[in-house]
Amino acid sequence: MKKRVQPSTILEYGFTGIVILLVIWVFTQVKNQDINFARKVLDGLAKGKPSVETFIDWEKLTVMDIKIGEAYLKLPNDKEKGEYRKEFVKNFAVGFVQGGGRLKYFTNWRIHSRDGSRVTIATDHLLNKNTLLMIINKMHGNKLTSFNLLKK
Repeated sequence: MKKRVQPSTILEYGFTGIVILLVIWVFTQVKNQDINFARKVLDGLAKGKPSVETFIDWEKLTVMDIKIGEAYLKLPNDKEKGEYRKEFVKNFAVGFVQGGGRLKYFTNWRIHSRDGSRVTIATDHLLNKNTLLMIINKMHGNKLTSFNLLKK
């Protein structure tokens, strides 16, 4: 004699399945938010968009092991700091284009690591096979604190 599955059991399995799918969906959305933020910052810098300034922690910024934030902190007033930010974004875009940079060359975006309020996003360059690491500090809203290149 075949055992019949009770309707309540089917509902429990269905409910459990829905809960599992929701948990997976929430996790991927949080992960994608960090990756999308990193893409947005790189896109803004590559295109020289002034609005990207607000996504950078200028006082802690490190680029290719150069402590940009230290120079920024030494500037005497807000006017000079504003000019510094503006010129940094502009020069980043110029250097990016002159160096043959194209956003489409960055592939395999992923979470590289998490450490407390810091998230490291990695993306691979399609042509030269290097990996760009972007560190985001989430302590007081998302702010980029570091760019670094892992050469292969």
